[in-house]
Amino acid sequence: MVLERASAGKAQAKGAAGAAPVSEAAGVFSGTLPFGVSPAALLRYEEAVFRVIADGRVEPANPVAKEFAERLSREDIEKFAAAAAKSRIAERALVDLIDVGIGERQQNLQITLMPLDGGAGTLLVIRDLTLDNSLRLALVDSRRRYKDFTEISTDFAWETGPDNRFSFVPPRGALGYSADVLMTTDPLSLVIHEAGVPVEVAFLTTRRIENEEIWLRRSDGRSACVVVSAMPLRGKNGEWTGARGVCRDVTETRDREATLTRVRNRERVLTRIVRAFRDEVDPEAMLGVAAEALAKGLGGEHCHIFRRTEGVETPPHKNFVLAARYGDLDAALASAVLDTIGSGAGALSGRGQRRRRVVARGGTRHVDR
Repeated sequence: MVLERASAGKAQAKGAAGAAPVSEAAGVFSGTLPFGVSPAALLRYEEAVFRVIADGRVEPANPVAKEFAERLSREDIEKFAAAAAKSRIAERALVDLIDVGIGERQQNLQITLMPLDGGAGTLLVIRDLTLDNSLRLALVDSRRRYKDFTEISTDFAWETGPDNRFSFVPPRGALGYSADVLMTTDPLSLVIHEAGVPVEVAFLTTRRIENEEIWLRRSDGRSACVVVSAMPLRGKNGEWTGARGVCRDVTETRDREATLTRVRNRERVLTRIVRAFRDEVDPEAMLGVAAEALAKGLGGEHCHIFRRTEGVETPPHKNFVLAARYGDLDAALASAVLDTIGSGAGALSGRGQRRRRVVARGGTRHVDR
């Protein structure tokens, strides 16, 4: 099958009953166009147009087609002829997709085939979809990449809609909830805040948020400290349509920091006590110095140090006597916790009279804050 190019010729205009004149463009088939297509329209058309004759020859029908044909191989031309044959046999217009060229020069084409009257062949109109397909593939690849990042990440990526409900959550779920449970959960119920205190919910934010810490409720009721970054979503008219963001769980990090802080405070208190003992000359005053050092080291206002006495008394707090104190708090307030200590309990922490009491067995010391 050979791509034939008729030599350029000057068409003669016919009378009113004749066909339209043909352009003199070189390389485009000349003579009267039996299929009644305007030659001027073909010349101005921005895509390649071919005519496939019944015997399989392929002719350029406009200058763009002539230029395009010079880049086609014999195999590419045969693809045009085969597609035209299918349209001719079916006796109807067809749209098909074919690839021409190889390697980096490959082009994705959409061809529209229309059989012509009187056996004049098939008109073949080409549309180059290479750029469209490349953009589509790039978009699909980008979406797949971000989808993989979301599924691989342990962060909680989410999106809420105008109904104040989750419209997207990770497939693996978050905070111990499955994805299905999260989709039916009110985002407000996940946020931990003090009752009666207004709080901005990051899931429904109307402003951009970056690296703010909030506390959320896990499925087992435990608290989770997360760092959230989020942004609101707006509609065409600027109305709020939801929010999108990501939460990173930093609970373990904060726990480690809190543990490290407690260790440092303990070392600081111990250093303060040792230094106070070293500087105190009077042995009788050492416990008083220790009580003051403990209170100041732990940020307390009062500290009582009790010493266990010999024998067994009832109630158990009778087994302890006040050995030293710092502050003016009544030592009798420690009776309840001393009973607990005297009954064999270890160190304990409790609340009473709006003060936090820290009591340690062996000694015994009692710090009120």
